[in-house]
Amino acid sequence: MTNFTPNNPQVGDLVIKSTSMETAMGIICLIDPSVTTPYFVEWTSGIMCGYTTAHPLDHVEQWRKNLHKDT
Repeated sequence: MTNFTPNNPQVGDLVIKSTSMETAMGIICLIDPSVTTPYFVEWTSGIMCGYTTAHPLDHVEQWRKNLHKDT
């Protein structure tokens, strides 16, 4: 049997974005469903530290998958 945890990003969730240049951490600080990139992430480390950027759901889901493991 496979365990499935729905990936439902919420305000306050931690995200980890890993690229070839760096690994950055951020926190979802706002979700605005009226725009095309509704997830706003405030970066706490990395090159964008101190900035807030907007992202679509698929990016946020990828970054959150680093944090959730099936048990």
